[in-house]
Amino acid sequence: MAAQVTWLLPGLRAVLSSTDGERWRRWLGRAERLDDSAFGARQALADALGVAPEQLPWARACAAQELDPEAAHEVLAIADPLQTRVEMFDLRVLGVGAGQLSADQAAGLLEAINGYLADEGLQLIASAERWYLCGEAERWPDAGCLPSDSLLGSSLAAYLPDSLPWQRLLNELQVYFKQHQLLQQLKQRGSGSVDSLWFWGGASAAPRSVACSWMEVEEADFRALGEHLGLHDGERVAGDGVVEGASANAEGIGTALRRGRLRLHFASGERFALQPRDRWRFWVKPASADSLQS
Repeated sequence: MAAQVTWLLPGLRAVLSSTDGERWRRWLGRAERLDDSAFGARQALADALGVAPEQLPWARACAAQELDPEAAHEVLAIADPLQTRVEMFDLRVLGVGAGQLSADQAAGLLEAINGYLADEGLQLIASAERWYLCGEAERWPDAGCLPSDSLLGSSLAAYLPDSLPWQRLLNELQVYFKQHQLLQQLKQRGSGSVDSLWFWGGASAAPRSVACSWMEVEEADFRALGEHLGLHDGERVAGDGVVEGASANAEGIGTALRRGRLRLHFASGERFALQPRDRWRFWVKPASADSLQS
């Protein structure tokens, strides 16, 4: 059977509105529409690997690249700041990250949270890219949560961890943030503010198997995960693979189909499949933007 390559792409709407939008519509008109998946770039990669995203060891993979070995060994999860909006008795996720805070403000917030977490035996550690939660894995088994980018626009209640200790920690931190003077000042100014943390990526063991044998990716998190899973870097090996970045473009689809089957995984959840024979289906009309967004 011919090899299959999966391209990880931005949101479908962004691709269709790009300068290559017409070329994309031409190929998507020939493609088979697969079942849509959940939102998020990491979900798109997890689909390609054939593994649920909450079962991938994102935290350990990234920490191994960003922290010293001793600190990396203590990592329980990635700790992403969230911006949310209150809706009745729920929170809707509007943004991820602490980008609205200055470096000094973020450092001060981190120090304050660590003072609060000390009694739990937990500590936040900052790398250049993100925050990590460190502690004893025996006391804090994997929370089993989806990556934060899969939550954007969603109700937080639908994705809370099953573990009661993790639920309690999240609830208590939300209360703490509501009482934090700087964060409340920022919110009152309309600047937006961090009002929650999300712990994810803490799968303690790599999956037994994945559906691909190689990756050609530019995103640092994807590269870290591929290395952690032992996947070959680049497409100079046999078997199915994953491509992300500049080389996954509409102009290269014809060449890719000469090598085998191609799947297109958009971060917005849409999935499509192309076969080598689709190169010759010139009579098929380009897909309309309306039909692709339906």
